[in-house]
Amino acid sequence: MIEVRCRYSGEVIAEITAETLAGVDLRWASLNGAVLADQDLSGATLQAADLGGADLRRVNLRGAYLRAANFGGADLTGADLTDADLQGAQLGGAVLEGVILDGANLNFANLGGVFVPGGKLRRASLRSASLGGADLTGCDLTGADLTCANLRGATLWDARFAEARLCCADLAAANLSLVDLRGADLREARYSTATRWPEGFRPERFGAVPHEVLTIGAAGHSPDA
Repeated sequence: MIEVRCRYSGEVIAEITAETLAGVDLRWASLNGAVLADQDLSGATLQAADLGGADLRRVNLRGAYLRAANFGGADLTGADLTDADLQGAQLGGAVLEGVILDGANLNFANLGGVFVPGGKLRRASLRSASLGGADLTGCDLTGADLTCANLRGATLWDARFAEARLCCADLAAANLSLVDLRGADLREARYSTATRWPEGFRPERFGAVPHEVLTIGAAGHSPDA
């Protein structure tokens, strides 16, 4: 039996009748504040589980099924979520420093305001994901799909978006001044006058559209400054 304790109170919040957590089924489980650092949860099912505020540092979640799970405020520093399914997951306020999300499904996930310096999201799918205000400094998103993703106000210093899909993404006020955009697909990506691009980069040549052009005439909506 494996005991899972709360990182705040030290109390046992779950007892799992298994010798290992790899492949365990914990869907809908309430694990708020759980201490699971360094555990092997590869292939586990945590659909709609509550892991808010949990200590998940260096945890192995490769191939885990995490749809609609709540990771709000959790510490996932150094965690490995390669090929994990996080569609619709809530990661707002989570710490994701050095996290590995290569090939992960993050479609429709909420990553608003997350801290992801040095993260690896190569070939990850982030279609319609919310990344507004996120810190993606030094992240590798080579080949990632960010179609219709919200990157408004995101910090993207030294991030790599080579061969990434940014079609229809919202880049208003995002800082892309030191971003690798080689081969990136920017068709219909929206930007504002506050968006910062690499020196000499002409976004309109790659199909990007000024945000004010798309919002003109929209009732009750004024163009970005």
